[in-house]
Amino acid sequence: MAIEPDFLFPLLRGADIKRWKSSPVYQVLIPHDPEDPAKGFPVTEMQAKAPKTYSYLKRFEEILRGRSGFKLYFDTDRAPFYSVYNVGSYTFADHKVCWREVANELIVAVSSPIGEKVPVPDHTLVTVECASADEAHYLCALLNSSPSNFIVRGYVALHPSPHILKYIRIGKFDPKENLHRSLAANSKALHEATAAANTDALAALEAENLKLAAEYWGLEKSEVADIKASLEELS
Repeated sequence: MAIEPDFLFPLLRGADIKRWKSSPVYQVLIPHDPEDPAKGFPVTEMQAKAPKTYSYLKRFEEILRGRSGFKLYFDTDRAPFYSVYNVGSYTFADHKVCWREVANELIVAVSSPIGEKVPVPDHTLVTVECASADEAHYLCALLNSSPSNFIVRGYVALHPSPHILKYIRIGKFDPKENLHRSLAANSKALHEATAAANTDALAALEAENLKLAAEYWGLEKSEVADIKASLEELS
């Protein structure tokens, strides 16, 4: 059935996140206003702005009203029947850091707008909203680094949930800090090299990532060597 594109967004799943690469394949219908995302787009406005989308959703009204999440988290007499739970400003943030929630290691990438559309992560991803592309790449560089993976693989069996940020010390991004800017630039370069499948550049950039992360956390060369050896054993 034909619908308008207004509420269609690239869908970002766990399978779409690779190390240094975010590549959504499918689209998802989120009938919410990014400016007021707590509940579905008002019915009367939906009928006027996107009548085909409304007609499509109307076919499933009984099913949509019967959802446990809809009945639990929304005022069923006032909220549009197509409202989606757990949608907020973070859902539509331009720049997000995402990692797989089902994995035994950190597999992290930055998600940025695709044209005029913002990718929307599903429940198989952990996401962190960032204020800028530089902040997102700074965070991604540190999370994808060997020291971070060493910490996570040392105590996480399968689900690197948001709690990992309690154990990996990452300070707020400061654009005035040279090291912070260098980490962001490194992540951007790694995303570009990954997209281009440039294996030679990847190897050099990964080595730079480890050097920058070691500087950030004040790690000695011997400690870096121990981390690398331990990760090889875990692999």
